[in-house]
Amino acid sequence: GACQECKAPNETYSTAAVVTSSDEQRLPAEVLSRDHVLLTIARAAGKDAIEACFLMCEAMARKPDIGMPLYRRAFKLWPALDSDLHSDGVPAAMRSTADALLRAGRPGSEAASASWGIFPPHWETPASAALAGQLLLETEQSRLRLRREPDVVVVYSYHQAEGTEAGFWWEQARRSASALRRMHEDHIEVAIHLVSNIDTKLCDKDRVFDEHVLTDLAADAQLPRNGRALCGTKIQAILNRFHCGYRKVVYMDSDTHILRAFLSPVLAALDFYDVTGVFEGYPLGLRQARLDPAFEDPRNFEMSFEVNTGVLGLSASAVELCHAWLNEFRSHARTYASISSADQPALMQVLKYRRERVFPLPPAFNFRCFSVFSPAGPPVPAVVHDHGAHSHVAHKEVVEAVCTHLRAGLIQA
Repeated sequence: GACQECKAPNETYSTAAVVTSSDEQRLPAEVLSRDHVLLTIARAAGKDAIEACFLMCEAMARKPDIGMPLYRRAFKLWPALDSDLHSDGVPAAMRSTADALLRAGRPGSEAASASWGIFPPHWETPASAALAGQLLLETEQSRLRLRREPDVVVVYSYHQAEGTEAGFWWEQARRSASALRRMHEDHIEVAIHLVSNIDTKLCDKDRVFDEHVLTDLAADAQLPRNGRALCGTKIQAILNRFHCGYRKVVYMDSDTHILRAFLSPVLAALDFYDVTGVFEGYPLGLRQARLDPAFEDPRNFEMSFEVNTGVLGLSASAVELCHAWLNEFRSHARTYASISSADQPALMQVLKYRRERVFPLPPAFNFRCFSVFSPAGPPVPAVVHDHGAHSHVAHKEVVEAVCTHLRAGLIQA
């Protein structure tokens, strides 16, 4: 037990750690009276809990950006610390234990905890009460910044048609999931799962995924076991996670590249909408499927915009929609399998007749270059909305402006 900055020994920590395996009654009353009730509980819990106490105290004394890793380490060592703090510095999760100790008349404990809260008596500051209040506030703000979402899961999936060793898709999924976790680690914590018919747990040496779900997705979805019909297995993977009790599912294709954090607005949208994703165009799916009479008129070509399901957020209220989506895909599996966007036109076909609400995310949340301007699309925009006096921007100039903006963003990333 020593200060990380000056390496000076922390006698309180050393004393507390040494006695974890000894009889507490042998300690002098002066030592017991000096200890905060939380440290007494920690001593009974073991050395990890003691270290967690001191880590949290150090975190509270530091600026939030420095304290955040210390909080995270403390909460991992002693999860019970990760709850609201009462005014005397006792976490809500340990309130009853602390009260029982105080009622039992631990020597000097009641007076000590009431007089100095979580800070020791020799706390060197002329305004300890004000500082304690400020640090408690910063602790709460840090906890608010690091949101834990136990009802949310990010899911990747893949049904491999042949072989028992994971193919290239595994490395893509691992890289994407690793970047997703890294981009969000300072403010949001969610479970990341991989659902596949290939056992990938042994491949995951870095433990990127919290859970590897081994299941025959094609059999579960009653889909053919080869070709692009397997694209429909992602729907089954989504349903699989909903059936496990998750309230929000964010589906990610394995070939996605995460450049910055994006989950917070996706999850916020699902508080009010059933589905959220980015529309892309111009895929030819629904037009090629010949399942929608509206596409018989070539002037309706631009109705072919689809929700791209490679980054798709769904709330539990969309479970029935997912069942309908899978049924539609299964009913016309051969037709949808012959189309480049496969499962997407099946979702769009189902959405026409249902009441679920879709929030369209900005294109940057699942960027597909041909969704902005596509060689398959019309040569010029239909409408240019510009406050300037010359609202007749040439198509070439618009393309150049978009490309310049994207290049600048990628350089910064």
